[in-house]
Amino acid sequence: MRLEKLKKKYSFTDENLKKIQEAVAAAEKNTDGEIALAITPSSSSYGFWELLFAVIMGLITFACLIPISSKLKTFIDSIYWDMKDYHFSFWLLLIVFISILIFYLIANIPFVDRLIIPKRVKNKAVYNKAIKVFVHSGVYKTKSNTGILLFFSVLERKIQIVVDSGIASKISHSTWKNLADSLAEGFKIKNPTQVIINSIEECGDILAKEFPCQKENPNELPDGLVIIGGGE
Repeated sequence: MRLEKLKKKYSFTDENLKKIQEAVAAAEKNTDGEIALAITPSSSSYGFWELLFAVIMGLITFACLIPISSKLKTFIDSIYWDMKDYHFSFWLLLIVFISILIFYLIANIPFVDRLIIPKRVKNKAVYNKAIKVFVHSGVYKTKSNTGILLFFSVLERKIQIVVDSGIASKISHSTWKNLADSLAEGFKIKNPTQVIINSIEECGDILAKEFPCQKENPNELPDGLVIIGGGE
């Protein structure tokens, strides 16, 4: 999924992105915590699994051709003069190759991708991608180690929340899991902007209890939702 298509699908207009940015800025006024958000079309390319699916389906196609091989040979012979045995083998290989190509294209449809890729593989890909974004965007190096990343991966339909050590030491994992589950539900609608804003406000309230705003409260990270490319 291209980034423009992603923005259109979830109605991430300039106006809605500005609302999200303002919600982050408002939430951070009451806490020393820093809230970062990122969304990606997918956390991995999953090329291996798509190809594996296509090859398996190609083998199944070949197996289905065996019982009807004599009829298929008769049909090809009727339109192909002086057909040799190796010609028929060529046609079988061509049919199998075309079937693999077709199933590979089918495997790239997001709905099919979600079905053929093992859940553990998707979960690991989302986690690894979220960690990379957490590090590369500098969420890990806030002054008090109170950075938090809300990471959205569209293909996998998964929300990964990554928190720095300062937050992890005071707020339980279950708190963030509940917030992630709520966000995931919100992404089932076409315009999840308000759901994201509500989650930002909830995240701000949680952080404000354990990390209330001090006299000096610099904004250490850019506010708003960052849209990044998919795959690896």
